[in-house]
Amino acid sequence: MKLANLAAAILRTVAGSPSAAPIMQATLEFVDAQKALVALSDCLLTHEDERQALSLIEAQLPSTKSNIDYLEFQYAAGIETIVRGALRTAAHQVLKEREPFGGKYSTRAIEEGIALVVRTAKGQPSRKRARRKPPVDLADEY
Repeated sequence: MKLANLAAAILRTVAGSPSAAPIMQATLEFVDAQKALVALSDCLLTHEDERQALSLIEAQLPSTKSNIDYLEFQYAAGIETIVRGALRTAAHQVLKEREPFGGKYSTRAIEEGIALVVRTAKGQPSRKRARRKPPVDLADEY
């Protein structure tokens, strides 16, 4: 959890969020947690543990046959694709390096995610009620 908190603090700071937690405090908390882990087990977090701590929540295909559930899954998968593409781009931006192939793979992922989100938004029934016009008083017309 401390690793995820540190990652979130860094991401929020990079994004310019005014509510970003201080990075150094999160770093010290993570280092203290690592020291405690080493004291208990004589080893640091494994690479796989780090990956699990920092992995995004993956959209899960619904077990129901509901159209709404499937649209929600597609929407979540689209957002996930956008975020993954944006994170790859952000990593290169932070390192002030040029993305391989001009960033076409990150850009393509972002575009595919946006297309999926837009497509699912069109497929969902509207939750807004149509506004009714007030009835016209025919006496006002004459």
